[in-house]
Amino acid sequence: MERYASSTSLPDLPENCITHILSLTTPRDVCRSSAVSSSFLSAASSDYVWERMLPPDIHQLLSRVSRPIPFSSKKELFFGLCSSPLIIDFDRKSFSLDRSSGKKCFMLSARELTIIWSDHEQYWRWINLPESRFPEVAELLNVCWLDISGKISVADLSPSTRYAAYFVFKHTNSSYGLDLSPAKLSIRVNDSPQVLSEHEAFIHPENAVARSRRSRRGAAGFRWRATESPPRSALCPRKGYGEWMEVEVGEFFTDDEGGEADFSLMQTAGQWKSGMLLEGLEIRPKY
Repeated sequence: MERYASSTSLPDLPENCITHILSLTTPRDVCRSSAVSSSFLSAASSDYVWERMLPPDIHQLLSRVSRPIPFSSKKELFFGLCSSPLIIDFDRKSFSLDRSSGKKCFMLSARELTIIWSDHEQYWRWINLPESRFPEVAELLNVCWLDISGKISVADLSPSTRYAAYFVFKHTNSSYGLDLSPAKLSIRVNDSPQVLSEHEAFIHPENAVARSRRSRRGAAGFRWRATESPPRSALCPRKGYGEWMEVEVGEFFTDDEGGEADFSLMQTAGQWKSGMLLEGLEIRPKY
């Protein structure tokens, strides 16, 4: 008796089956699958699939936007949130999605951060910049003690995700004092006295690499205070989005404990400094 084997290829499955399969993958996989066949192309555009790519609390997040945003499909909403961050919470935060994973990204504006002496006009001032996503950024006028911190509820972020935080800034043409010594950056979770992540980084791109190299060699000609030791591996800022620079504060993982993540930047060496434009603190997934 002959036995006949029959098989069904994936593109031949009913479209509702393909739709369900795609809804269990990632945004990147959905986009790639659309090239497989016309059935996959149709399934990859369905609201059912892209509803699953959006955060479960998307409607609550959209309610925090000052102006409603138009969209004709869940796919359009998803990619709109990837390319154009929404300004939420009375212009103090922005929200967007990571294109490849759909994980949530936030930026805390400078107004949402705690900046020591920012309420004194001789030290800081608040200005509008067309290239910023927020109505105001903080301009450093003159301080000898730079102390900036911010926090976010872990519950606002995507669960079971490794995140990194970055201070976003740039400098004026007349900046000074910011390249003389590195800043200390740290992360704490749930007000724990134990530091989750801590390192040193320069917050001025000019001479940062040279100074970092000299500090590692212990080169003559760069004077450190008697109570200080040269940083062994101070990081340097890198180009962020648009005209902005960014420096990484550190990494943390979102688990079921919740609570808050606290981020800090301190440069407390005695020299005076000026000429930094601070846009905010960005928290986004890191792979």
